[in-house]
Amino acid sequence: MESLSQIELMSKSNNTHKNLELVVTDSIVGDTLYRGIGYDGEDSIYYWGESSCVGKYSLSSGKVTGVYATSKNMGTGVLVGKENLFHFGSGAGSIFNFKTNNTSDWTVLHNIKNTMEAATSVWDGGEYIYFIGGRDNFTKYITNIWRFSTKTFKMKTVGHLPSARWYTSAVWDNAQRNLYVFGGFNGTYIDEILKFTPSNGKMEVLDVKLPFPLRFSCSVWNGEFAYIIGGWGLQSYPKPNQVIRFHPATQEIQEIPVKDFPSSIIQHQCVFVKKSNRIYIFGGVSEAGRCYNVMHIDC
Repeated sequence: MESLSQIELMSKSNNTHKNLELVVTDSIVGDTLYRGIGYDGEDSIYYWGESSCVGKYSLSSGKVTGVYATSKNMGTGVLVGKENLFHFGSGAGSIFNFKTNNTSDWTVLHNIKNTMEAATSVWDGGEYIYFIGGRDNFTKYITNIWRFSTKTFKMKTVGHLPSARWYTSAVWDNAQRNLYVFGGFNGTYIDEILKFTPSNGKMEVLDVKLPFPLRFSCSVWNGEFAYIIGGWGLQSYPKPNQVIRFHPATQEIQEIPVKDFPSSIIQHQCVFVKKSNRIYIFGGVSEAGRCYNVMHIDC
């Protein structure tokens, strides 16, 4: 049985009204603190982090299974294609790869100087993964944007954030070939939306800002909009128990209040599934406690 909560979306630009739904499923994940996620384009979503194994969720059956007993309790990661998980950092200063079609453990592809604690990773749909900011050796916030080749296993710095930060979230606009980076923290909560163009290395701080400074959020891209989900804000701002929708083409921000949505949820992972036009949410910790049920939102 699935329980439904209503989400009301009120557009600031044209007063149009649309009802969406949050669905809390009966599917239970093994832990709630996750660092990486990816959809294989078919039936499986993989997620991993501070748990005993890489998790696999079947869209068709709703079943959750463990792929392999392993743990990556820091850093950040993405799924590339159908079977290659890449994880950056994990406090070990390395880039790891795990193939979902065999039973081998993570293998080290590249050693890096930075621990990459709480960085953000985004796949461009092709050869490259970008990972953004973070904190080095648990003390120094990072400004770097790196590009890692999934073919050569080499990486290089391709840009810099306007200021060092960690706990951002980000999406990749495949049509425009741009990165959008949201919020973060560097001793101060950040409300900036950044646009980075890898082809020329241009970094822009957009005029439009998040409704409030935010860190620990999770973001997905549906081909037109970025959805920024959950996170922590300052006490003087509304608690981010809502979804924020950003439209790059018009630079519009829409706040979507969510009835009964886990208030101030953090350490969760989100992924967009195009064929169902649905955002899936895995794990997390909210003010009410740990979130073990798989949730989704129909866009």
